[in-house]
Amino acid sequence: MMRVRFAPSPTGNLHIGTLRTALFNQLFAKAQGATTVLRIEDTDLARSNPAYETSIMAGLAWMGLTPDEGPHHEGGYGPYRQSERMAFYRAAVDRLMASGHAYFCFCSAADLEAERADADAQKKPYVYSGKCRHLSVEIRDAYLAQKRPYTYKFHVPIEGEIMVSDLIRGDIVFESRLIGDFVMMKSDGMPSYNFAVVVDDIAMAITHVIRGEDHISNTPKQITLFHALGATVPAFAHLPMILGPDKSKLSKRHGATNVTEYREQGFLAEAMFNYLSLLGWSSPDDKEIMTPDETFARFSLDRVSKSGAVFDLTKLTWMNGQYIRAMSSSDFYQAVRPFLTEDNRHAMASLTEKQWEDACFSVRDNVETLIQINDYVTVYTMSDPSFQAATAAVTWQATDMTVIAAFAAGWEAQGPMTAEAIDGLIATIVTQTGLGKGKVYKPIRLATSGLGTGPHIAAYLHVFGHDKVLRRLRRTLEAQ
Repeated sequence: MMRVRFAPSPTGNLHIGTLRTALFNQLFAKAQGATTVLRIEDTDLARSNPAYETSIMAGLAWMGLTPDEGPHHEGGYGPYRQSERMAFYRAAVDRLMASGHAYFCFCSAADLEAERADADAQKKPYVYSGKCRHLSVEIRDAYLAQKRPYTYKFHVPIEGEIMVSDLIRGDIVFESRLIGDFVMMKSDGMPSYNFAVVVDDIAMAITHVIRGEDHISNTPKQITLFHALGATVPAFAHLPMILGPDKSKLSKRHGATNVTEYREQGFLAEAMFNYLSLLGWSSPDDKEIMTPDETFARFSLDRVSKSGAVFDLTKLTWMNGQYIRAMSSSDFYQAVRPFLTEDNRHAMASLTEKQWEDACFSVRDNVETLIQINDYVTVYTMSDPSFQAATAAVTWQATDMTVIAAFAAGWEAQGPMTAEAIDGLIATIVTQTGLGKGKVYKPIRLATSGLGTGPHIAAYLHVFGHDKVLRRLRRTLEAQ
């Protein structure tokens, strides 16, 4: 049974790169019938924060990325927080010490910095000298009796090469001598990243590790640990980095932000899912707009690119707009309601629930993120005094007044109309006056809304209702 894991660290909010990694794990799992595991890697006690874990969980839930196992979905491989798995790390250290793969290292930070400085002076890559590996038993025991601080280090064999067979990048070869011995357990008793993930991947029976390419350099160290612990090495797949438009690593200056902030700005989960799936992967048929189910059906690692993927906020916003324009009136209304400001709610308080829905739907095609609803409902929130001030500033032509008078007469004669009937009335005036659509639509819009642009005229006039429209038409005519 294939098993994949998504293993975020709660030292910060969930960001785009981390979310994309979670998504690709889920896509692979769905395609292969694999189990998804969420593991919280919280061994950095100084920086880990429950609030960040909450942020991670909220972002995953928003995207519909529910793991099969995790802190809130118990399976048979828990606990699923590293801070609760210390017994596993302790047991693994004992095994590696007993087998001769690990040793006590008493080097201080100053000792290691001196070694590093010497390597820099010789213009050589720094590799730990391994001097504590050669301490005599007597010296080692004396240091322990003196209670000198120590770490547990893993001994990486110097000879030969370590091959990483990457499912995306092919074979990557590392020289063992350039890796160097590394810390497994720190002096405070906490495991290092490279050690903990291997112990957990073994204990959780992880078969495929799908993560960002920034972890490639960690992989040879982890492979040596798998071998030393007598475990099968999982398959690795390293995803391309997500870059900003200038091709540098994505950062806050490119608009990268907490994933939940995209939700608060009015991006749809479906659009974010669709867009992130295309950051480093392409559909076999080059289709761009896809539902999650369509993406699951098409996904495979062999179509994941090796090159960095550019995060383009403009493209994401465009895609979000495509999803919005596909929404029904009721769905759009339910989605957009939480984004209306209190002022706009108050200004539109006289509308019925159906009028609210119609009002919002009338501006749907202008909206690319849900929060933009507030930029387009002005036609419905303008007060009568504001309307009068706006129309008083208009310089009306004689043909304008002819159109407004004809429309007012037709409006009063016909009584309440559907949007289709309103379109019919305007079409009749276009024919009768011979002025053309532009010279008919513009004065009617100004005389009823006070604005030069806005939603389709019939749509907003239908929401306004018969009396409000007639009142505004009469005021415009009387002011001349």
